[in-house]
Amino acid sequence: MTKQHKSTAISNQLNRLEKISEYGDPLECLSKTIEWEYLRSIIENMLNKCEIVREYSKPNDSLLMFKILLLQHYYNLDDDQIEYQILDRLSFCRFLNLSTNDPIPNEEEILSFKRCLVEMGLEKKIFNDFDRLLEKYNLKAYEGKIIDVKFVETSKNRVNSNKNTLAEDLDENVKKKKSNTEGENSTSLSLDIL
Repeated sequence: MTKQHKSTAISNQLNRLEKISEYGDPLECLSKTIEWEYLRSIIENMLNKCEIVREYSKPNDSLLMFKILLLQHYYNLDDDQIEYQILDRLSFCRFLNLSTNDPIPNEEEILSFKRCLVEMGLEKKIFNDFDRLLEKYNLKAYEGKIIDVKFVETSKNRVNSNKNTLAEDLDENVKKKKSNTEGENSTSLSLDIL
């Protein structure tokens, strides 16, 4: 990639992040409000005895791992979805202070961190402490949900022959619009799919 392409890619990413901010990114608001370094010291003090975390996490990653668990918790993401969502969403990367070139903890690392919290009885304590921190800033978290769409291949025998496919409906609507506008010397064509 040339310098110009890199510069354009960075500019495009910044423009997209600005647009996300304009829509009111709640993670950006949270990032600007919470004293994350204070929270890091609390988390690290709690975790310094856990060998599982030391085995899978690089130094100073405890805050990153906790923020990943926050995303997973508040967006109701399964263990196998969190890594994908971080890769897919700029707002998640910004919240985690990750650039598109930074490595992202994989599912195994995230599960190990979570297991350590559970084994040490810290999972509820850390989340309760975080909730109290939110209260201190007059914030309340409402859990959301990211709906994961999957497309699966089916056999052709299962398709109902009475129903048109979307492509057939589109094709039919285009033909109807063309026949309706042919006598009117119209150059515009609208598509009504549904």
